[in-house]
Amino acid sequence: MKTFKFSLVLIIVFSMTASAQTSEWTKGPYLQFNAGYGISISPQNMSDYPFYFYNYTEVFNETEDYEKYELVDVSLGKGFAAGGAFGYMFSKHIGAELGFSYLYGTKTTAEITYRYGTEYRYLMESNLYSRMFRLNPSIIVASGLEKVNPYARFGMVFGFGKALLEVDDSDTYLGETDTYHSKFEMKNGVGIGVTAGVGAMFSLNDQMSLFTEINMISMSYSPKKGEIVELSYNGEDHLSELSTSEKEVEFVKEIIYDYENPDPYDEDKPSEELQFKIPYSSIGLNVGWRFSF
Repeated sequence: MKTFKFSLVLIIVFSMTASAQTSEWTKGPYLQFNAGYGISISPQNMSDYPFYFYNYTEVFNETEDYEKYELVDVSLGKGFAAGGAFGYMFSKHIGAELGFSYLYGTKTTAEITYRYGTEYRYLMESNLYSRMFRLNPSIIVASGLEKVNPYARFGMVFGFGKALLEVDDSDTYLGETDTYHSKFEMKNGVGIGVTAGVGAMFSLNDQMSLFTEINMISMSYSPKKGEIVELSYNGEDHLSELSTSEKEVEFVKEIIYDYENPDPYDEDKPSEELQFKIPYSSIGLNVGWRFSF
C-alpha cells in the first residue's frame, strides 16, 4: 500500500509542475504494453462447497485439548498481470482503448490440522488461485499536457479463465506417512466487472512514452463446470479410477429432487451443484510503455 501512495504522490507532483502546453503526439492511434501486481480487495469467505476454505486445528494430548476455527479471506484477483492495449485518442483529452491482460494469480492457503498425542498427525493444505485472460474496453480522459500527461481511465472488464483448487494431505500414524494430492479446475464461465485507474504519461519523444498507473478492478466469476484433473495417492496416479460423475460437475442455477419420480443415477454423466461466485477484485500498480502512431 505504501507503493501505491508513493506512486499517487508522484503523479500529483509531476502534474502540478508539468508545462501547460499541449502536444500533438497525444492524438491518433497507439499501442501499449504493461505489467504490474495487484493485491486483493473486497475479499469473501468461502467455507462452502467446493472449497471448504478455512483454517482448522484440533489438538489432543496430555496437556492440551482444543479446537480452533479461523476464516480465510479470498479474492482471486491478486497476482502478477501483463498485457497491453490498442487505443485511439480522438483529441488530446478524450480517447478509447481495448486492453488485454493475463492474470497469473498468487495462491491463497488454508490448512486443516489434527494432532493426537505423539502418534498421529494430519495436515491438509488447500491452495486456491487463478489463471485468467481479461479484456478491458475503456474510455480515457487525459489532461493533454506535454511532458507529463495525467489521465484517468474507466470501463468494463471481462474475464475468461479458470480458478484452481489444489489439495495436499499428509497423514502420519506411528511414523508412517501417506500422502494425497488433487487438483480441481473450475472453468467455462465469464467474469464481468468494472475497472478504473489514474496515472500519468511521461513523454520520451513525439512517439514514445512511459507510464505508471494505479488500477482497480471489481469483478466476480461464476464457473459453469468443474473437473478433477489430478488425483494421486502416495505418488501413484488414480485419476483414471474415477467415473465421470465423480470427476466432473456442472454448476447450475437450480436443482430439483423429485422423490416421487427420482432420476436414476448415471455414473457416466457429470454431477450437479449450485452455482457460486468467486471474488476477483483487486487494486494494483502498473508500469508500461506506449508507442503512438
